[in-house]
Amino acid sequence: MCVMPNNIEYIEPEDLINIVNIIRGFEYEYKEEVPNYDDQEESIDDYFALIDRSKTVYYPTTIDKASYLFININSHYFSNGNKRL
Repeated sequence: MCVMPNNIEYIEPEDLINIVNIIRGFEYEYKEEVPNYDDQEESIDDYFALIDRSKTVYYPTTIDKASYLFININSHYFSNGNKRL
């Protein structure tokens, strides 16, 4: 993870791969198949572009960053509409 001066840890692409592999091991109540996110490079890039924009000085506090992400995460980045990753 990338640690910024204000001690906020940001998710990195490598971390996302590890998280997806863990999620694939879960049994979901609705038996929804976890898609192969490796095939969705453009979506992953868009997701991380959003994260990168939150690192700017325009969003100096954790609340500012969380608010920015909450408002802007309304796009469906992945094929199943999942943005919880």
